[in-house]
Formats: sequence, structure tokens, C-alpha cells
Amino acid sequence: MLTKIEFPQAKDVAGTPAHHYELQLLDRNNAILKNETVFGGYYLPTVVEKNTYSIALSTTNEKYILRITPISIFGQRGEPMIQWIKVEAPVVAPEAIGDPDLLQVQVQGGAVVDLSGKNYTTDTRGTTNVSGEYFSFGNNGNIKFTDFKQNDTKLADGFAFAIVAKLGDVNTKQTIAGNQHAGGYGMSVEAGKASFAVHVNGRYVAVTCAVTANTEYHIVGVYNPDVGVLLYLNGQLVGVAAVGDNPQMGFATDAGAEYFCVGADSDASGNGEIFYKGSIKQVGIYSTPLTAGNVLYLYQNQ
Repeated sequence: MLTKIEFPQAKDVAGTPAHHYELQLLDRNNAILKNETVFGGYYLPTVVEKNTYSIALSTTNEKYILRITPISIFGQRGEPMIQWIKVEAPVVAPEAIGDPDLLQVQVQGGAVVDLSGKNYTTDTRGTTNVSGEYFSFGNNGNIKFTDFKQNDTKLADGFAFAIVAKLGDVNTKQTIAGNQHAGGYGMSVEAGKASFAVHVNGRYVAVTCAVTANTEYHIVGVYNPDVGVLLYLNGQLVGVAAVGDNPQMGFATDAGAEYFCVGADSDASGNGEIFYKGSIKQVGIYSTPLTAGNVLYLYQNQ
């Protein structure tokens, strides 16, 4: 669960604000669970009087101690501020949401099609196998959406990535779908975990959760610049990662890799890489971040 913390700007006797803060999250036994650095806007023309920070906590009814220590530009540490935090699991109700507006890949009439109405140019590599509502790829096949890059500005403002897939082997590194070549975003599996990663402020911010081989999952990744990177599994939030202040999403800069790929990750050769070996029922991308209620609705109505 993501909890927003608000605390006053610390200043020394001369009125100079703190350069940054050390945030330590402790359990009731004073064991440190998180240790993060938060910058207080020291270099801003007008320094804010209050700082806000979002921190991912457990959804159990547990109490935590938050110790906030101001630190000057010279490394001098001030007196810490102490807050008690109690996390209560939110009650989430289903919230209706329509079909994905940027991409909706699924089987229709025995063929794999995009129902978004965007009329993307596609390029299928290798063999595509269809079985009922599911499709898979043989011999390192995949589907390229070569002009999906036109949506980059929309994705940068926040988006949601929804997949229904029957995972096969979950230990081998595979990309279910994405455009994650030196930037971008992608949904993948590796080492017994599913992962949603987004390239923000020059680094990948990823959230993972445990998954089981030969099992079907409804997986939704959400990038919300105001909240962070979120991952949902079967309608439930399983992880949140903060993206920091003023997040800027980065995309693939190699022209050969500027395409969205289903069944693999994009690569500069245009052939795909890190191929997915399971089957897929649907891949959808929304132009706005979904709420927890939206995700629960999709899972209940898939």
C-alpha cells in the first residue's frame, strides 16, 4: 500500500532549509525496514514549507515508526522528527472501465487482431499458433506494432498495461510484451517472478511478484507519475515502487527498436529478443493509469 507522508521543512538557526532528509522506516522493535533519501528542494527558487513523500508499506494493520532526519548541504545532521504510522488495508470496490484504448490484442475469428481501432502497421515474425481464445508463438515468433511509438507522449503522462497469460516456465527470462530496449517499459517473467518495469529518470523502476509455472494470471502494470510504478496480480495490488520527484519517462532511442512487441522484447534488429514461451489471451494498453477499482473490475470481468 502506498502511504503519503507529509512533514515540515527543517531549517537551521539562520533559516536555511535542509538539503535532504534521511527517512528510516522502523518496526515496533526498532528494526530498520527502509532507509531512503528524500531531497527537500534546497535549490528551488521558492522552497516549500512542507514536504510530501509516498512510501510503500504493508497492507496489514501494523504500526510503524518513521524517523526523518534533516541533513544540511555540508552533511550536518539535525534532530530527527518522529512519526507513528498505522497502515490499514483499503476496501476496494470494482470500478467499471471500458476496453483498452491504445492497444487490444486478442484472438477473434481464429486470428490474432488488435481491436483498438488504431490501425497500426504490424509485422509478424515466426509462427503464431491459435488455440481457442489463446495464442502463442513458435520458433521465436512475435508480433511487431511498428508505429506504436506515436503513443509515447501519452504513455509518459501515465498508462496501464494489462495482460492475461498462461505462463509456462517462469524461471527462464522472457518478455511477454513491451518496448524495453534501452528505455521504455515491459512485462516479463524470470526467476519465479513476474515483473513490470518502466524507465524513469534514467533508470528502470520495476515491481515484481512471485508466480507459479503453468498457471494463468491477470497481470496489470500501472505507471502513474504522481504515485509510482504499481503491479497488480489477479485484481490485487502486490507492489509499488516510487519514481521520485519530477519523473520523466525515457523511451528507446535506437530507431531500429522503436516498436511495441508482443511475444518478445524489442531489439535494434527488428526481430525481437528475450522471447516468451507461454500463451496469451489478451494484451491491452490504456492511455491513463487505472485505479485499483478498475483493475479489480477487469479481473472479475475478464
